[in-house]
Amino acid sequence: MNNTNFDVLVIGMGPAGLMCALSLAKAGVRTKIIDRRALGTQYGNADGIQPRTLEIWDTYGILKRFVDGSAPMHAMVTYNPEIDNGQLKLVRTRPVRNVVVDSRFPYERTAAIEHIEGTLREALLEAGGAVQYSTTPTNVEVTPDSQSEYPVRVALETVSVPLDKRGHGGDLHQTSSSETIQAKYLVGADGANSWVRRFFDIPLEGDLTESIWGVTDVIVETNFSDCRMKCIINAPTGTIITIPREGEKIRFYVQLSLDDCQLTPSGRVDKSHLSSEASRRMVLKRIQAGMSPFEVKFTHVFWCTIFAIPQRVAKRFSVQDRVFIVGDACHQHSPKAGQGANAAMGDSHNLAWKLAHVIKGWATPNILRTYEIERKGYAQQLINFDKEISETLEAGSPDSYERVLHRQNLFTSGLGIRYDSMLTIQSSVSQQGERAITVGKYLPWCPVTRLADWDSMDIQSLISFDGLWRLLIFPGDIRLENNQAELARLEKEVGRCVGVLKHAILYTILDNREDEAQWTDVPRVLRSWKRDRKSSPNVYELLGAGQLGSVVLVRPDGYVSMVQELAGFNGDELTRFFLAL
Repeated sequence: MNNTNFDVLVIGMGPAGLMCALSLAKAGVRTKIIDRRALGTQYGNADGIQPRTLEIWDTYGILKRFVDGSAPMHAMVTYNPEIDNGQLKLVRTRPVRNVVVDSRFPYERTAAIEHIEGTLREALLEAGGAVQYSTTPTNVEVTPDSQSEYPVRVALETVSVPLDKRGHGGDLHQTSSSETIQAKYLVGADGANSWVRRFFDIPLEGDLTESIWGVTDVIVETNFSDCRMKCIINAPTGTIITIPREGEKIRFYVQLSLDDCQLTPSGRVDKSHLSSEASRRMVLKRIQAGMSPFEVKFTHVFWCTIFAIPQRVAKRFSVQDRVFIVGDACHQHSPKAGQGANAAMGDSHNLAWKLAHVIKGWATPNILRTYEIERKGYAQQLINFDKEISETLEAGSPDSYERVLHRQNLFTSGLGIRYDSMLTIQSSVSQQGERAITVGKYLPWCPVTRLADWDSMDIQSLISFDGLWRLLIFPGDIRLENNQAELARLEKEVGRCVGVLKHAILYTILDNREDEAQWTDVPRVLRSWKRDRKSSPNVYELLGAGQLGSVVLVRPDGYVSMVQELAGFNGDELTRFFLAL
């Protein structure tokens, strides 16, 4: 039996697990990720990436490679049935924008799950993460911290999979090896039927609904004109949703009922009474019937399944501050608003940097408790939203769906998330800008220019993910004597807390044109070559930084912990904050 030590073992190689492992690896944490599937296994699942997730991926440096192989989804349109001269018609409403909130990326992008996971996996391997397929956990032991540097012991079995079985849900029957991994932490990212959650007897709280849907990824020949938009179709046979995908692909969601299939006591579709071929025929036939009088011919079917929708949240997200669950393992909901992979990766983006801080000795284990505080509240909001959107669709009201989606667009886009925990300090600044910097929310996008060479960039590029904090200083117009004096005072204050800022990067953003200042005008301790771009309205107006200036502390995951007035900034408060982590 082989024994290997890792800082973190991640179980599950979907978007949640890969995002967690990538975050940890980029933060310099020794990480291993395993999955029961063989590489190349075909399946469906998530396909939509929301604006906030696109911003996060950009800070990881992986967005550009994802864009190739994905499709943008800018517009949304609804269809309602109408009888015209005794003939049923589907009447098109006026198209609208799918994303209506202010974002650096004001749209969704869609792609096959293989491309989403492939983008993350490629970046993970580049960052030095260890990847192992066809491997399942069989036991976990967690010992008291004082007894071992690696208190989590996980027994694993790796199986060999014949090539002709890969990609078709083959029987993973042939055990080839076993090993025990010793880790400091374990993350269960192993989906809705999570082995980790069940092993530790973490109950799910919520409802098992009777809402049943079919989903398929296809290429079609059709006279339907809106295949490259998101469509909500109130068909007489039940609601149909179409999602444009990469290349010529389209994803269809189609509403089914208990008359079409049976559910198990656990709320899952009982597939013992319905073969994959029978379910495929039923889904495709229902789509064609619902799309009538439009003609739809399926020229290629990549994947098809039927699922029931649970709406549940795990009672707890961690065990002994050593074992954590993320993604579908801790919250389950419908895919109809495109939240699944985004919520899952958001969990990992929140948790990973905190694990890295504790492992490196930069923070106490107390910081790990903020993961559940911050993400469980979000998960419950997600379930409440999912109930609202599901009820709207079940009622056959696409117009209402559109209104709900737009009203909740700050939430669905990921841009409205706001955290409240020990990682937030009450702000002393009243923010009034169009994209006001707000404690607990992500740092908004805004163009800036590097003063040293006039290179244009976005302020979010200053927080590229590396596991470090950012201290952003907005001193106003550097030519004004009062601002110069405040900046000199701030240099001393920052100098007094340089010990706690050793894991932070400082940027000073001036309210000047490129030709009005030099980067050497900024005190050496605060010098970072950054200033705001000449624009109208400018950065200070957009972000509500104020002419009196402010100091902004940004977490490694891009969320704001503190906003203080420059004149009232005291290094002691910053020191107390970091020492309390």
